[in-house]
Amino acid sequence: MPSSVLGARGPRDAETRQELARQLRHTRQQLPIWAGREAIVKAVREHDTVILMAETGSGKTTQVPQFLHEAGVCSESAPLIGITQPRRVAATSLASRVAAEMGEPDPASVPRVPVKKRKAAGGAAPAGRTLGKVGYAIRFDDRTGPDARLRFMTDGLLLREIMGRREQAVEAGAPSHAMLERYGVIIIDEAHERTVDTDLLLGLVRRIQRARREAYDAWRTRQGADSSMDVAPTLLKVVVMSATLDAQKFASFFAEPRISPNDGPVPAPILYVAGRQFQVDVCHTMEPQADLTAAARQTVFQIHTGLAPGDILVFSTGAEEIESLRAELERLNPVVEAHFEQEGKPGSRLHVVPLYAALGAGAIAKAFEPTPPGCRKVVIATNIAETSITLPGVQYVIDYGLAKERGLTRQGQAGGGSVSSLQALPISQSAADQRTGRAGRVSKGRCFRLYTEAAYEDLDVETVPEILRSDLTNTCLTLYSLGINPLTFDWISMPDKSEVAASTMSLYHLGAVVEPRAERRECGMEITPLGRRMVGLPLPAALARMLIAGGEMGPHVARQVRDLVAILSSDRASILHVPSQSSNSASRAAGAQAGPSDFDRAHEAHAKLAHVSGDHATQLNALYAYLDALQEAKASAARMAELGTPDAKGHKSKGQKSALHMHMKAWCRDNWISDKSLVQVLDIRRQLQQLCRAAKIICDDDATPSMPGTPRNKVPRMTPLGTPRSSGTGDASDDDSDDSHPAAGLYVTRGGARGRGAAGAEQEREDYAELRKCIFLGRSSEYAFKQNDGSYLRPGSDLTFRIHPSSTLMNVKPLAIVFEELVLTTQLYARTVSAIESAWVDEDANPRTRAAA
Repeated sequence: MPSSVLGARGPRDAETRQELARQLRHTRQQLPIWAGREAIVKAVREHDTVILMAETGSGKTTQVPQFLHEAGVCSESAPLIGITQPRRVAATSLASRVAAEMGEPDPASVPRVPVKKRKAAGGAAPAGRTLGKVGYAIRFDDRTGPDARLRFMTDGLLLREIMGRREQAVEAGAPSHAMLERYGVIIIDEAHERTVDTDLLLGLVRRIQRARREAYDAWRTRQGADSSMDVAPTLLKVVVMSATLDAQKFASFFAEPRISPNDGPVPAPILYVAGRQFQVDVCHTMEPQADLTAAARQTVFQIHTGLAPGDILVFSTGAEEIESLRAELERLNPVVEAHFEQEGKPGSRLHVVPLYAALGAGAIAKAFEPTPPGCRKVVIATNIAETSITLPGVQYVIDYGLAKERGLTRQGQAGGGSVSSLQALPISQSAADQRTGRAGRVSKGRCFRLYTEAAYEDLDVETVPEILRSDLTNTCLTLYSLGINPLTFDWISMPDKSEVAASTMSLYHLGAVVEPRAERRECGMEITPLGRRMVGLPLPAALARMLIAGGEMGPHVARQVRDLVAILSSDRASILHVPSQSSNSASRAAGAQAGPSDFDRAHEAHAKLAHVSGDHATQLNALYAYLDALQEAKASAARMAELGTPDAKGHKSKGQKSALHMHMKAWCRDNWISDKSLVQVLDIRRQLQQLCRAAKIICDDDATPSMPGTPRNKVPRMTPLGTPRSSGTGDASDDDSDDSHPAAGLYVTRGGARGRGAAGAEQEREDYAELRKCIFLGRSSEYAFKQNDGSYLRPGSDLTFRIHPSSTLMNVKPLAIVFEELVLTTQLYARTVSAIESAWVDEDANPRTRAAA
């Protein structure tokens, strides 16, 4: 993740940090929010909840937490101010910026410390790695020190903290969730995005706030009755912030009861901060654009050749569209150079940088780096850049007016599965305004909307809450684990009851919930021991069930399932690169009619990795083939180094690293494997290894002498989890961990056949039967039987579908299949498909039996 919106790691010594903070204070004072700091602090002191509306660029996200901290709003018993963000990029980059403004160490510059070392140090970071008053926490990466006062985190991270004490709490008869006692203030930022996690968090935080208010009022009553000196409970203050928000809806949701019981509740106060930091002029097209990539290319050219210096931010729809425009703009550089030469003017090149979630941390950080001399930076992003983060130097925004959203349509009876569709859909007016605001963060700017003004007026005013258009299986599992009925939960927008019923039935099929006992009827359903294990894993319910099943089948299968879950958890849910039909047509148009198309070449390469059982095993084969190739390349490099003179003892030279990186990129290109997806998958794989250890799921490549049943002489070669990489590029081949660590603590293997033990040598003979059983247990609603015409029909549904053309089973058509999802494109397809045995369906028929597992 980007370490700082300043473009570099923060200074390490305290004197330099304080000097930088003094310089930044002048910048802070110029922000529109600065004028309202006293009113904001006063409102938070006087009310339990405050709704803050401030325009984009006002500085609300970075300044409000500092205002409250400097004013001493929190007590010593609840010292933390927690600030939630919908995205990890925002949480980490904001923490770095605020740390710089406060003169504190940048938490992103402090390497993660293995648990064993942290325990040995009494929980403190080693010398030279001290965390200060600003920290952040995202999944598997908590950089919050003991002196922290501001903690930036994702919505999901705070949700897991609320759930963290549910087991102990239930046993003690107390509330079934944590009470966030160490927080004095919770700031829910970018609330307008209305993600599922945000809506769930709003309801739970309101419950906690009211419970803490009741405890405080009870304490005051006791104080009036006698002179006992028991410690006062702390109140929880909540600030809900956004630039675009249905403020009245949130104010009513967080209404406070009046003193008189006969009076109605008092809505939470709404504060407005007017004025954007800099003016942004908005331009619309005169007519709709049929080819947005061509329109964006032309607009970039016109800005670059005709307008003042300043970086450009392009809002595209997805990774494929971003990479397509990136290639177009890079090909534009010779045209730009010729134009400036013809005009007799000094010109600059276009420095094109992509920004989307599937990129590695190092690649994402490039968007925040200063623009190279003699260049104009063009950042092409998804809506990841829509809120919270500031990209330095951006003065121009180009907006497609679209965002990719996954739609969900339930099929058949409740729990009978769903059809998903990932489509580029029009954004809302509020999202368009947010995008426009990105041009006014650092100076006066312009926004070029690639749609008409009439089209803008036709957009929905606000984005439809995700809770109303998404699968709620994990959400329902969370609530059931807390003893809360989703149908009676305090939703700010009540989800469709049929979707709650369908999600509940899916959980029932997974064995995660059962019908409740008589005394717990109000909970709707009762969570099972299996369900409690599932909710303890920060994964979608289906993947959590797969992982648990893999652990039950033994270390060999557990490793296979863990690695498959890493692939399925990535943004693309695949590491295979399959060219789109549009790129295929483009390659033919460019003169490739005589030879095979890109699609054909990719299919031929993937056929060498294909497994007869289907796509899941094929994905694993591809991952293991990469790891084997990487290990062989490293071994070859090591042998070459022994013959020559290494630059430094025990370390590879930069030239060797670069050669290894280029070699593996070429390998990925030759095998049509996405190196960008591999970066993300390998990172998730490291995180899952840590997760498996915590959940006591033993994998055959992660055994240590401390684990029961593991011979001491069978410990594979491992490297410590969290060891910082020497390069910030985020390359999948960039693994320079020290080999000298003992086999204890948290480790990840280097991969390859040797790291997988016998699995690598037996890969060709592996039938993956146990793996496919685990997949079926996790996807117990996503199976189907072949019909006479070659299509497939899922039990409980009357919709037939076919196997996706990209599947290795496209021409095989097994009698029974399990699949990851149904997608609606030109027709209905099952994607990521594997063959299963019909007998497994009968074995899986009793959810209660599975729940007892």
